Order: sequence, then structure tokens, then C-alpha cells
Amino acid sequence: MIEWVSLAKLDAALRDCGPNGLQLRAFFHADTARDPASLIEQAPEELIEEGLGPVSAWGGWDDDVPFLIRAAPLLLAGGYGLEVDFPVCTLGGAVLLERLAHLPLPPLTSVYFESLAAGPFGVRDVAADCVIYRSASREDAAAVARFVVARLGAAYEVIEVAPIAARFAVVGPACGPFFSRVEPARDRADAERLADACTNRYGVPFRTVEL
Repeated sequence: MIEWVSLAKLDAALRDCGPNGLQLRAFFHADTARDPASLIEQAPEELIEEGLGPVSAWGGWDDDVPFLIRAAPLLLAGGYGLEVDFPVCTLGGAVLLERLAHLPLPPLTSVYFESLAAGPFGVRDVAADCVIYRSASREDAAAVARFVVARLGAAYEVIEVAPIAARFAVVGPACGPFFSRVEPARDRADAERLADACTNRYGVPFRTVEL
């Protein structure tokens, strides 16, 4: 069940989660011809972030999973661009996909999923011949493909993706089923420096992982 809350209340609740708070990260991007405000019962708030223009935003919880929706007009292409942020789930993307399906999003015209994983599985947009999602889990990739086919009515397939250069990140301790924080790094040395800095800043252990 979705509970809409003010952005200030959401931010305060996230800061109070666990010993070092809970971070939301972009999970889903999409374009739509319809203003999301026409479907969301909660009035939007204006959100202004450094380096970006104002966007309409909604915060809330779907049961125990927090989320943030952003939407803004696409001035050149027409329609609206939207983004949905979730915490990074320790159990993989399928859990977040279930929550995404609950949100009152308008009909979509294009989609893209953020993923920290390099592969080896991907979801390919057959018509555009591009990968819109990468995962270490075939099951997660298949769930994303089913979601997109249902929402767009187009052909998407699970494929094995070519390996890419090793990527590193720093993760904080778990907060329930989520990583409290995830910070991408340039390389292993940068990740080790960042892990030390985060450990000192938050007073809890951060570790380096290879994605």
C-alpha cells in the first residue's frame, strides 16, 4: 500500500534509518506523453537540486520501501521525462520492480533502468538494438523484460552482454534489505580511499566491492 509523504518527511525518515541513514538512487527512467501529476493523487512539490532545474517530485513508501518520483517537461521533444529512485536492494532488482509496478505511472513511450551491475545478463530493446538494463541475475533481467513488454508492448529480450572493464563501488552496512549507501568509484584505489573516508565520516564500516 502506498503512503504519500512530504519530501521533508521522507528526507527526515531516511536520515533516521540505521546508523548512517538510507540513500535513494535512480533506478528507473522513462518518457511519457502524459503529465504524471494527472494520475498521482498527492500534489507534487517543487524540487531543486544543484546543477538542475526545478522538477515536480513526490515522495512516499510502498509498504517498507521508500521511493522518490521526479518529473519534468521535455522542452524539445515534448511530453515528460520521469525518474523513480529507490534504495539499492541487497536482494537484486526484482524486488524493486515489484514496487515500481505499484506506482501510478502514466503510459510510457521509452524506458531505461539504472544498474550498478556490469552483467553478464542484459535486456535488449530489439527495435533500437540497445541494452536498457544490466544485471548479475538472469531472473532479474527476465523480470525487467516482462515489465517493459507489458508497459510498452514492444519486443525486449534477455541476452548475454559482453563484459566491460571492472567497476568498483563502496557500500555501507545493510539497512534491512537495502545497502545503506552505495558510492561508485573510478577504480580500486579510489574505492579504497572513499571507503576509508565514508567509514570515518559515518562511524560505521564501508567496504569496497567489484561490480
